[in-house]
Amino acid sequence: MNKSINNSFLKFGLAACLFSFSAFSFSSPSIEGADQDMSAGTVTAKMAHADENGWMVVHRTDESMKP
Repeated sequence: MNKSINNSFLKFGLAACLFSFSAFSFSSPSIEGADQDMSAGTVTAKMAHADENGWMVVHRTDESMKP
């Protein structure tokens, strides 16, 4: 019986850790994009996650990744 209770607590603790980790990973601000041609003066993002409005800064670089 005691081993069964320990297993239950272990499973509950593991589930709580996994849930808290997945909830934390979705609450972090993030943005997804790709290399784009800026000749038209616009840049788009595939996905943006933010808790509030803000700014996205884009730096134009050359082929060697220097400004």
